[in-house]
Amino acid sequence: MDRTLQPPVSAGEPKLLDQVRDVCRFRHYSIRTEQGYADWIKRYIFFHGKRHPKDLTAAHVRDFLTHLAVKGKVTASTQNQAFSALLFLYQQVLQQEIGLIEDVERAKTPKRVPVVFTREEARAVLAQLTGTIRLMADLLYGSGLRLMECLRLRVKDIDFGYAQITVRDGKGAKDRVTLLPEKVREPLKRHLIRVKTLHDDDLAGQKADNDKKMRDGTRQRFLDRSRNSAGSRRMTGLRMKDSSEGLKEDGNRSGRPTKRHVDEGRNTIEIPREPRVDH
Repeated sequence: MDRTLQPPVSAGEPKLLDQVRDVCRFRHYSIRTEQGYADWIKRYIFFHGKRHPKDLTAAHVRDFLTHLAVKGKVTASTQNQAFSALLFLYQQVLQQEIGLIEDVERAKTPKRVPVVFTREEARAVLAQLTGTIRLMADLLYGSGLRLMECLRLRVKDIDFGYAQITVRDGKGAKDRVTLLPEKVREPLKRHLIRVKTLHDDDLAGQKADNDKKMRDGTRQRFLDRSRNSAGSRRMTGLRMKDSSEGLKEDGNRSGRPTKRHVDEGRNTIEIPREPRVDH
C-alpha cells in the first residue's frame, strides 16, 4: 500500500464520510466515484447496525458482499463496486489491514451477445435528436468521447485548425487527443457563437443586478444610520446574492454560482422500437 502520499490532517477528528470525501479529492477521484464510494460505505455501516468500520473484520465485509449477491440480487459489476469502496475505506482512509476476504458469494456475470448498430441504424437514432443533444450525440459517435468528457469540454480544448479535441483529465486522470469530425465542425462553431452570446448576456444581467443591489443597499444603510440612536453601532448587512437569470448554484463541489447547461442524467429520448428483420 502506498503510504507516501497522504491527505492533510485537519484539526479535530472529522466524520468518517468526510474523511472518505477528503481522501477521494486528495487523490483526484471523480465526483461520481466519490459519491458512489460514500454511498456504499454508508450502506455497509447501516448493514452492521451503525458500528464503526474500524471495529469490523473481514468476516463482516464478506457478510455484506454476500448479502448483496444473495438477498440484494445485484449484478457482478455492482458487487465489485461495493468491494472496491470497502477496500478503499480500509486501505486508504482508515489505513487498516482488513485481511483476506474468503468465501464470498459472488454475483453471477451473465454472458451477453453484444448488440452492434449498423451505420444506417446509428444514423436513424441520431436523426431522432435535435439541438444541443444532437450535437452532443454527434460528438460522442464521431469522436469516441465518454458522456462526462463531452459535457466537460471547454472551448480551449477544441482545435478547429488541427481538427482535434483534447480530453483533459479523462478516465484514469489522463489526457488524450481525439479527432473532431468534419460533419460536426460547422454546427459546433455556430453553437459556440450562440453560447458566447448567452454568456455575455448573463454577465451583463448579473452586473446590472449587482449594481441595483449596491444602490439599494447603500440607501438602506443610510436609512438605518438615521433611524438608529447615536450610541448604536448596529448596521444592516449588505447581501450580494447572485440572482441573474440562468445562473444557479454549482451542483458539484465549489458551491459557486455557475451556468448549468446539461444534466447527464435527465436528457433522454425514447425511440420506438421496430422489429428487426434479418436479411
